Amino acid sequence: MCLFIAKIRQRTCHFPHFCYKNALFSAFSKQHLNYAKVSIKFKLEHKKYPFNFDDKDFIKINNLRKKFYNLRLIGCDKNLYNGLGYGNISKRYKNTQQFIISGSQTGHIKNTLKEHYSQVQCCNIELNHIKSLGMVKPSSESLTHAVFYQLDKSIKWVVHIHNNKLWSLCKKLNFPVVNHKISYGTIKMAEIVGELYKNTTSKESGIFVMLGHQDGLILYSTTKNKIFKILDNFYEIQK
Repeated sequence: MCLFIAKIRQRTCHFPHFCYKNALFSAFSKQHLNYAKVSIKFKLEHKKYPFNFDDKDFIKINNLRKKFYNLRLIGCDKNLYNGLGYGNISKRYKNTQQFIISGSQTGHIKNTLKEHYSQVQCCNIELNHIKSLGMVKPSSESLTHAVFYQLDKSIKWVVHIHNNKLWSLCKKLNFPVVNHKISYGTIKMAEIVGELYKNTTSKESGIFVMLGHQDGLILYSTTKNKIFKILDNFYEIQK
């Protein structure tokens, strides 16, 4: 198993490069949000071959993905984001730092099958390297997902969703935010997300706002029920 070896540095947490960055709301505007064509930005070592994906794990992650898909928090819309698929979901693989994640650009698929998921077997954030197995390549946000599984063994679920209302109300709701200059799927994104998690008081579940990734939000939780509790609380606020 590939482990992420952390080096202790001054003014950082125990994970390399997780330096604290202040979120600059004043610089935030639509003009900064160029929705680039989705691409995998990490070094990927992928083997196109089925992995050991038992029915129990598949049903759990697939049923949860269906709920997010039906809420249009994961999906694909020709009128949004240049018609590219958006959102992804992952689940810790057994009790390891490995995880199962929806494949890159599978948002348009309503009823996903086992072949639409990938197993991330190894993630070295410092080297920007991921090793994976499956019939599809892992999501371009895999590096960010990996941070949670490496930081806290109790985290079992990570979901990246898109919701304009929640994203737009990030200041009012006072959610932790990632600077608008930080691009998705990069080492910097992983670094900042790691630092936000280190400093948050909500270790069991929470939500981070990605200012530089239009409508992008990251949810994490120890259980799938707590993820939906986060959403329920938000929808209650909107009423």
